Amino acid sequence: MLVVFAIGFLLLSTRIFVIFCIALLFTTFGQSLLRVVMTSQVVGYAPGGRRGEVLGIMSSITSLSMTISPFISGLLYEKYAAMPFLVSSFYLLIAFVVLYQKRQQLAKEQLPEDVEMESAI
Repeated sequence: MLVVFAIGFLLLSTRIFVIFCIALLFTTFGQSLLRVVMTSQVVGYAPGGRRGEVLGIMSSITSLSMTISPFISGLLYEKYAAMPFLVSSFYLLIAFVVLYQKRQQLAKEQLPEDVEMESAI
């Protein structure tokens, strides 16, 4: 998802209208999947009694980022029109690498709830 999202932002930086329209499809698809999966993952890792608190914090961070991002993007746009899209795709690719490494690390570890399930079978 992050890679599709990053590709969409890279394509948004072009000046060709058809590619721009295709890039909008990529970013829309990436954003719609990313938000649902991210919320599900955050709730899944939160302790049972604190899920509401964790969702509230996540919602606050999302709102804060939606408030600050246009200002930062405007500053980047003044320097070079494609810069907000290039910076966004760069950060998304970094996030992909970090999450991929974390997933590989978690795959090597066997979590306690996995052990309980295996012993129950």
